[in-house]
Amino acid sequence: MDNCEMTTRDKSFGKLMMKHIEKCNNFYTSCRRQLYTPFIVADKPVGLISPEVVYILNKYYSDVFNISVHHTDQIQIPRMDNSISVQSDELITMYPRYKSVNLRPEFDSFESRTAVLKRVFDDLRQRRIFRVLDGWRDEKYYVTEDLMAEEPLCKIERTAATLLGTKRYGTHLVAYTNTDNKGLCLWVARRSYQKSTTPGLLDNVAAGGLPAGLTPTQCMFKEALEEAYIPADIMNNAICTGCVSFCYEDYRGLIRDVDWIYDIEVNPEWQPAVNDNEVHEFYLMPVDELKTKLVTDEFKSDSALIFLDFIIRRGLLDPDKEPYFLKLINSLHNPLLLLT
Repeated sequence: MDNCEMTTRDKSFGKLMMKHIEKCNNFYTSCRRQLYTPFIVADKPVGLISPEVVYILNKYYSDVFNISVHHTDQIQIPRMDNSISVQSDELITMYPRYKSVNLRPEFDSFESRTAVLKRVFDDLRQRRIFRVLDGWRDEKYYVTEDLMAEEPLCKIERTAATLLGTKRYGTHLVAYTNTDNKGLCLWVARRSYQKSTTPGLLDNVAAGGLPAGLTPTQCMFKEALEEAYIPADIMNNAICTGCVSFCYEDYRGLIRDVDWIYDIEVNPEWQPAVNDNEVHEFYLMPVDELKTKLVTDEFKSDSALIFLDFIIRRGLLDPDKEPYFLKLINSLHNPLLLLT
């Protein structure tokens, strides 16, 4: 490969997008990956738990969890910039090599599992061991590896899902229009500067986690109205176009996300309206401007992947000229495998 070809690869849109992709998939290349322990409920693996969390569960809640180890040897756990945030008093130097974390079999119903896990995380919240629980939402997520095909085993507080490494589900809306003077344009939101996570970054026009009791479409309608004041008569034209999945570790724990994507074409005269404290303002961006913004740190990384998916699906990225074309596609649909 000559120098000209190398320069083209290094400056391509796909190469520049890789920082978002690598951030949203850092677990696959992490030296900590093999140190995570499967979380098992009713003989089904449903999560992956960091050694720091397993240690706390074993220390305070042995009446709730059966925790087994591979052997008596202990190992030093690397602490990295993106490692889970733990109160310093609860950090130790050496950890056992954990084998599995099982919810005890006496918790054998949806209701009993939900109740006991609520007790655990209510107590952990009071102890203030994990920073993520400071963002308590009073919003429940189902615990299941396949939301559409399996009955959920229980439900847990949203902020606790990352501590147990259970799958989180969500919805994202891509709103686009075709204008006479600027061609294809997409609506982009700037997150409120008061948001507890990634304040002020660029985002989808509407998005949100899927709470227990709602279908993906019901959730999308709800978020669209709350965040962008898009009423049901407009949202009836939205189409679900698939999902994006990714897996990464940060201060909250392990994020194993599956997001449904909805596209909606709107009239050029229509515009969203700020309707709650989630959004600072909205912008209508021509697609070329959007692509320029996407590769910067101004965009929320997981939301950048939603727009990337749209760009690929709409044929706005030339596979003959984009050297990272296949890598981009594969990175949007990583299997969220459990380590069993």
